[in-house]
Amino acid sequence: MNTLIRFSLKRKFLNKSTLVFNLLIFAVIGCIFFADKIVNFINPDTFDPLKVYLSAELYKEKDSFTSMDDLYEICEYKGEDLNRNEIKVSKTETGYEVISLYGLDAYDREKVNYLLSSYQENKYFETHDPSILLELEEIDHPEVNYKSINESDALDADRQTFAFSIVTSLYFTSLSFCTTIATEVIYEKSSKILEMILTTIKPREHFYAKLIAGWLSVILQSGLSISVLLLWLTIRQGMDKGKGLLEFARKMGIIQNEAKTITELFKNLSRNAGILPLLAMVILFLLLGILFIQLLMTVLASFVSNVEEGAAIQTPCYIVLMLTYYLSLMLNNTYYMGEGIGKYLSFVPFFSMLFMPMRLILGVVSWYEVAISFLAAVSAIFLVLDFGSPLYEEGILNVKTRKKKRESQMWEKVRDLLNMEITFKKKETKRQ
Repeated sequence: MNTLIRFSLKRKFLNKSTLVFNLLIFAVIGCIFFADKIVNFINPDTFDPLKVYLSAELYKEKDSFTSMDDLYEICEYKGEDLNRNEIKVSKTETGYEVISLYGLDAYDREKVNYLLSSYQENKYFETHDPSILLELEEIDHPEVNYKSINESDALDADRQTFAFSIVTSLYFTSLSFCTTIATEVIYEKSSKILEMILTTIKPREHFYAKLIAGWLSVILQSGLSISVLLLWLTIRQGMDKGKGLLEFARKMGIIQNEAKTITELFKNLSRNAGILPLLAMVILFLLLGILFIQLLMTVLASFVSNVEEGAAIQTPCYIVLMLTYYLSLMLNNTYYMGEGIGKYLSFVPFFSMLFMPMRLILGVVSWYEVAISFLAAVSAIFLVLDFGSPLYEEGILNVKTRKKKRESQMWEKVRDLLNMEITFKKKETKRQ
């Protein structure tokens, strides 16, 4: 059994496809940690302020424009050719004309609208009583304080973003391992290797060896991915403590935290509940879910005799996994996870691999509910082990197929005997 486990792990990790897969993970994580450098190299002016050229008429009233250096830069137009991220603003009889080299996106349009509306407000205040405009603004924009009766201790947006990114990356990394054991069993069965293996170990031991090897593969691959993550984190920490990366993430709207360094960010994230215990529980539920799927797929694979039939099983499995993931995204809010269908699905063994981590991330779950979901997931695994191992043994030994073959052979013998008897009688009749 130990030999079979080692053989399965070597065949899984000591090959070119796994090497390419891990090199791809290495490259992707590296690009994430140096995203600011890559974006700056490809497009240096991505986060430069919008350059606004005002016509001579408007530039004379430059002091009436509100200054926002981080959003736009005001200059006088002197016949320059417009480049990307540059616009020309001039007055018309009905309003304003904005000319750009290419079309403006929604964000740049908001900048222009803010620039011109602030200009018009300032001009209005120069000749009118500002209290009138302020009264109108109070009517159009009343002050509203929103309160919730069922206030939950939800994690802040940054912790949700960080933890959910971990869930997503681990989930998709583990997808390829869900059907690995099933594929190996089908290959061994179709190539007649399984018959040779079963001469040295029992079918049930083969079943357990495959499961242990499959789960170890998931753990080892997750460990490799986390090690790569920590390596790039250490490299970026040594360069500038992640200052440029955090600034880039804030500009992109990924995080709202004002932390200046990666160390400070982790301290802020783990200030209240602790991010490490949370991630440990998230990974645990993911691993239990992957093990449950591996069990079911392995039992089903034992009844498959060729690779073509195996593909027919794997495709629906991937579809169900993807649908489950998108369902968790649709229900990713406090109501559905705290009181709605997401709460109930978090106790169902298969669905708990995603829905319970989501509830943990949102902070809408108590520890006794986590314990109940954990016990349900573990119980489901033991039930599948108990009922699945005899089915697996029956499948790989082709008990039903052999029984049908023996029955077919018996009926063929009966048919041959009947044919022989009919032939014998015909010969006797001719002789008479």
